[in-house]
Amino acid sequence: MRSQIVHNKAVLIAALVLLVAGFTMYSSMSLLNFEFRLDNTKDQELQQQQEQKQQQQPPLHSPEQHQPLHSPEQHQPLHPPEQHQPQPDQEQPGHSSVDATNDPPTLPPLLLDPSTKYLSFLPFAGLTNQFIGVEVAAYIALRLNRTLLVPPIISNSHDHDNTHQTWSRYFDLKRFSNLTGIPVVEWDTVRPLNAAQTRVGRERAMTEAHTAEWAALATNMTCQIIYGFGNPDKQINYSARYFVYHFLLNLVFQAPPPLAPGATIYDHKKYAKDEPNQESLVIVEDLIERYSDFKDQMLMLSHAFKIKDPKNRYWNTVGQHLHFEPLLARYSRERVMKEIRQDSGAEPERVVDPESADQEMVDRIPYIAVHLRRGDIMSKCTPGEDVTHCEVPISSYAEAIEKVRAESKHKWPVVVATDSDSIEEYEEMEALGWHRIDHTEDNAHEVLGAFGPAFADASILAHADVFLGSSRSTMSRVAATRQRSWYQRNTIYPQAPVTATKETTAASVDDSMNKMRRTGVRRL
Repeated sequence: MRSQIVHNKAVLIAALVLLVAGFTMYSSMSLLNFEFRLDNTKDQELQQQQEQKQQQQPPLHSPEQHQPLHSPEQHQPLHPPEQHQPQPDQEQPGHSSVDATNDPPTLPPLLLDPSTKYLSFLPFAGLTNQFIGVEVAAYIALRLNRTLLVPPIISNSHDHDNTHQTWSRYFDLKRFSNLTGIPVVEWDTVRPLNAAQTRVGRERAMTEAHTAEWAALATNMTCQIIYGFGNPDKQINYSARYFVYHFLLNLVFQAPPPLAPGATIYDHKKYAKDEPNQESLVIVEDLIERYSDFKDQMLMLSHAFKIKDPKNRYWNTVGQHLHFEPLLARYSRERVMKEIRQDSGAEPERVVDPESADQEMVDRIPYIAVHLRRGDIMSKCTPGEDVTHCEVPISSYAEAIEKVRAESKHKWPVVVATDSDSIEEYEEMEALGWHRIDHTEDNAHEVLGAFGPAFADASILAHADVFLGSSRSTMSRVAATRQRSWYQRNTIYPQAPVTATKETTAASVDDSMNKMRRTGVRRL
């Protein structure tokens, strides 16, 4: 009997243990299931909150801002769209679209301030012409009370690098805005592109083959026809095309607004012989008058470089305030010192840095600078003209320099900025004791960027104590303008030894030296 009781107790205890274990397991499973459902519920709630937040958050730009800037009902293009803008075309051989998984994402609208009106323009030709275009556009932006949206420095027929860089890399735009009151924004800021989008734009510029991939990304933008550029018979320049390709812009060209009754009509034969179409807009005052009440947020001009100002206000109003970026100015100054410090006439001095807004003191060596323009300068000769008028020989520069040294009593070293690739000319310069600035020695291209060497040369020419330029070169003329504006110095333009060789060259030097004596040669 006793053993039976013990057995029954053991069975009861075992049953209780099994019951407790089963309940515990069930509770754990229920708890896990509850936590799983709770986590799912939290995830769903979080996702719903994020979706609601995204729906409630206003876009950076309203739809009106990233639609084509003019609707067909408001402004009829001067010419049918198919004549002005690239059409979505068929795939070109060898330029098929990438796989869908690698497609560049759709571009967002331009990152523009909704409360700001902008003025932009298409670049034109080489670096110096592009600089002048910035100068002209800045003046127009000032007159129209718009923010200047400046396109980058773009590759051209001289470099073929198929690249672009911001102006702020070489010029102090913040200082420029402070001095002029003109707000400046750069295209790289309002149109940031990722690597895939950049690739599409540069491939288009490299091949000029219009592919569906480029067309799918391109954004429509209305562009006002200025100086005739954009008409079917006057296509935009290659630099303008590269800019449009790089930034994925699909331009729709339109005629400018008509002249108001009683407005001044300018004679193109007097001001713009290269644009005989009397309907074209070529004078800055005409442009200001036509666009003074322009309502659109973006005013894009097809051209700026050639717009004429009979009163010559561009440089004094804005151009003189475009100072070189301090890093570029320092590189140029130190590059010259490194080159000439061993010369017998090299006498270092401590002066105020003209490129420093804070009047910083720097060390420098006075020097004579020569701009020996070669390259395609022969294309600027008129038919039948003696070629030496365009490509002045080194001997004429040497003669002028000796006269300068004799007059000034200074045997300042000579540095040369040139695009010549002639070994004979290199040897001639070396024999004269001149220093040809070769920026490859200091890897200026890597340090300053693709356009660094060219702008370093521009800085070297602008700050020389005496400057001898090439009369047919736009770069020389801009350097001469900087010399006159910043230092009250006159530039010498040696002339070729044709007929009265010495008398002709000497007369040019005498004229410049007399002006220097009257105005005084200011040291840096």
